Amino acid sequence: MNAITTLPVGFKYLIEVVNKDGEVTDSEIVDNLMPLQGLNHMLGVVLKGSSQFASWYIGLYKGAYTPNTNDTAANISANAVESSAYGSNRLAFVGSTVTGGVCDNHDNKAEFTMASAETIYGGFLVSAQSVGSTAGVLLSVVRFSSPKVLDVGSILRVTAGISLVSTS
Repeated sequence: MNAITTLPVGFKYLIEVVNKDGEVTDSEIVDNLMPLQGLNHMLGVVLKGSSQFASWYIGLYKGAYTPNTNDTAANISANAVESSAYGSNRLAFVGSTVTGGVCDNHDNKAEFTMASAETIYGGFLVSAQSVGSTAGVLLSVVRFSSPKVLDVGSILRVTAGISLVSTS
């Protein structure tokens, strides 16, 4: 008899497109994929004393890429074609105090202001700050239900969070 129960776990993302006039023109909530690298990292830190990262960063990708469980920090930038239309650094995920089994960046949403026009297909949460970096751990990756077409000066606002609940 196998006493191990597999439960789904992952982040939810609220994606908002804000035009130059400050109006939200598109909004969606989408579930992520937590690749094996992210799942193993979480379990290793919590249960095995593995090294943790003090900071996490949100990046965006412009390729029509479908995330898979084998994605890693080493390959996500190239495979998904990471965008640099907002600058050379990914934006910090500034999580709230963990309470009630929830951690999110609702109070400190990541706002990507586009310096050049770009179509964005998805995003990810990773431990390395520089756009294009292959270092660290990929914790989460998400493909939006529809591409977000962004003009110069428009903003892609990302709220990300994870919630864990007991099985009994």
